[in-house]
Amino acid sequence: MSAAEQSLAGEVRRALQLLRDAPADWVAPREGTDHDVVIVGGGQSGLAIGLALRRAGIGRISTIDQASAGSEGVWATVARMPTLRTAKELTGPESGIAALSFEAWFEATQGAAAYAALERIPRLAWADYLRWFRQASGAAVRNDTRLLDITPLPGRGLQLTLRAPDGQIVTEVTRKLVLSTGVNGCGTPRIPDQVRQALAPALYSHTHQPLPDLAGKRVAVLGAGASAFDAASTALEQGAAEVHLFARRPDLARTSRMKTFSHVGAFEFFHALPDADRWQLMRTYRESGGAPPRHAVLRAAAFEHFHLHLGSRWNALRQQGAGIVVDSSDGRFVFDHLVLGTGYAVDLAARPELARIAPQIATWGARYQSDWGSPDEELGRHPYLDAGFGFTAAQPGSAPWLADIHCLGAPAMASHGRPVGDTGSLKHNVPRLVSAIGRDLFVADRQWQLAHLQRIAADDLDGSEYADRVWTARSAAAAEN
Repeated sequence: MSAAEQSLAGEVRRALQLLRDAPADWVAPREGTDHDVVIVGGGQSGLAIGLALRRAGIGRISTIDQASAGSEGVWATVARMPTLRTAKELTGPESGIAALSFEAWFEATQGAAAYAALERIPRLAWADYLRWFRQASGAAVRNDTRLLDITPLPGRGLQLTLRAPDGQIVTEVTRKLVLSTGVNGCGTPRIPDQVRQALAPALYSHTHQPLPDLAGKRVAVLGAGASAFDAASTALEQGAAEVHLFARRPDLARTSRMKTFSHVGAFEFFHALPDADRWQLMRTYRESGGAPPRHAVLRAAAFEHFHLHLGSRWNALRQQGAGIVVDSSDGRFVFDHLVLGTGYAVDLAARPELARIAPQIATWGARYQSDWGSPDEELGRHPYLDAGFGFTAAQPGSAPWLADIHCLGAPAMASHGRPVGDTGSLKHNVPRLVSAIGRDLFVADRQWQLAHLQRIAADDLDGSEYADRVWTARSAAAAEN
């Protein structure tokens, strides 16, 4: 930490002291468990959740991340936008502590004038901020640790099978598990069958992956969202000979319908709407598509050798030697590499840590039979979560332990609205998650908590404070005389 960062971290500690936000752990001890809560994911959501749990008096928590320290999340790895897409004024993981905010950190390190001049937050500055946040908030993250499997242990909790940093396979028991694993946390990058069947893996990359050196290459990009445009611009900035971006729609989406999902009421209470309302709104958002940010489009369009194909359908795709031949509705093209900006498929069974229990988890497709429009298989694969982000059972009444696994990531969107885990959602979703976890732990230990609440506390008075003022017959007689 720089001197300025250390000074600001001291302000954070002072703020926590003044707020009395380091309460004693109130959760009842449970024999045979290692943790009360394990958080999977040490990015911005995982850090925010850990801080909020500690401030709520839930002390036996552990955060793990499969990445090495400093590489959690996407900001310093596969994200390619120069700046975040959200407004710089949005609060995020700071849990109501002003000194933990990005604005406070940036002003401390770069100055107030520099912050005022920002239009949006630089992506790498955000990555640096999160590294500082981890230290300033006192978070302890076990890096290079991967969750492999989950086994219910009735009466105890969940047994987690982990791969430790040294490669050893270990097991630990937790009462609660939070999956804070981002856009890929309950599925996999979407690779179209047409691509998988036609091309050698070396010839294509998903935007979730690092890109190869594309200098001098002819590059195709499939998709018209923000990540697709970011990848196109990255290739062009690497020196790609030409980049062609293919969109199926006759025009780019000009706006995002989800912009309307931006007021406090929607953030806080969307999950309380009837299933039909939530399903219809999510269908509407998905069908309308999301507009790529204007600055992302301008970044790519600044290159003369960037070409945008609108309303383009790929009729055939094949590998020809070391090249790729695309027969599309607007011509035949030959490329050296294909970048897939095709998003992510929600598929619980595709996640190794969830594969064994996935059949027991309820999805929207299984739980809700829509009478509005045609079936939406993609939306139907989203997990059907309860109000506290917990999984629910595919067969109601079975597998009650699923409610002890909470999903605070993009797949929660169908149940809770705007993409969960986005910076702007943390202020609203993290407190609701922490409240649900605290409630469940308290109620599960009802007998212990009742005994604790009924215990006889040490006396505050010893009787001497009022002994000479107690009314007696003698004192009454004395008063009459």
